[in-house]
Amino acid sequence: MNIESLFSNAMFGNEVPTMITTLPEVLFEECKIMKQACDELRSHPYSFLKEHHNAGKNSYQVSVPQNIIENSFLYPYILYAGQYYLQHFKNIPMKTDQRNVRLRNNINHFDAYDFWINYSNQGNYNPPHTHRDGLGLSGVIYFTPNPEPTVFENRLQFQGSPGQVILFPSSLEHSVPEQQSKEERITFAFNLEYK
Repeated sequence: MNIESLFSNAMFGNEVPTMITTLPEVLFEECKIMKQACDELRSHPYSFLKEHHNAGKNSYQVSVPQNIIENSFLYPYILYAGQYYLQHFKNIPMKTDQRNVRLRNNINHFDAYDFWINYSNQGNYNPPHTHRDGLGLSGVIYFTPNPEPTVFENRLQFQGSPGQVILFPSSLEHSVPEQQSKEERITFAFNLEYK
């Protein structure tokens, strides 16, 4: 196995510059470990101290603990996914000895990395928004079957199945309509920067 083979199932959007791929099962298992750690944060009496207040309304959002990210194989996987995206859309060669992509880091902040989990329930939604300064790439890892799609500008909609990942420019406006289902919708989201 090599880096290129990890993304042999990648699909690229034509109208909207997106890349969709599926995590190897062993990496999806790491997502389960991350979710378990975030469940513990969510159930803590002081969970509100670490809660994110991003666009829209979610039941709870929190950063995945930094040590779990750094000790995972998912971490380098999403960096290489970003490089693979750039190779396709920007003709930047994918080199394993150089890192053109990094996970956005919030220095001197308890969130550490821009890598968080979203817990959404009936009535929750995300209005049209972009990610922060609009530079770099953003991604979503779908953890549960999703009752509501991620909707991008140009009306592209992506439902996302468990283990699927979508990458897109951080400047690309996207939203999630109000959730009608009583089933909890769980996704991970992240922001990447590149040279």
